[in-house]
Amino acid sequence: MCLDWLVANRECNDFDPEVMNYPTMELYVSPDENPNACLPIHAGIVLESMGFGCEDVKQRLASSLELLRMAAERAKSLGMKELIYLSSDARTDEFAVKALGFKAVKAYRLVLP
Repeated sequence: MCLDWLVANRECNDFDPEVMNYPTMELYVSPDENPNACLPIHAGIVLESMGFGCEDVKQRLASSLELLRMAAERAKSLGMKELIYLSSDARTDEFAVKALGFKAVKAYRLVLP
């Protein structure tokens, strides 16, 4: 039932069916007597802001790739299947997509108290 709803709403939700197989996936279903909504959730690693202590572009790249590898290994060790990268820099975005295989998605962030 929920899978059908998710697929039917792909135009609005960009649903990836692989998420249903993620080890940390949980399926929330509306608590109504007759459920009418569902929401798959899963854990992921959010790559926050990166800072550098050098000006050398090659060293920055090498350090960035090593940190990304470390984050990916941490995610895998926790049963997570996604890294989520937040950015506001077009050059970094281009590198993330072309060289690292990130997919551009629209995202919003809610910081909980």
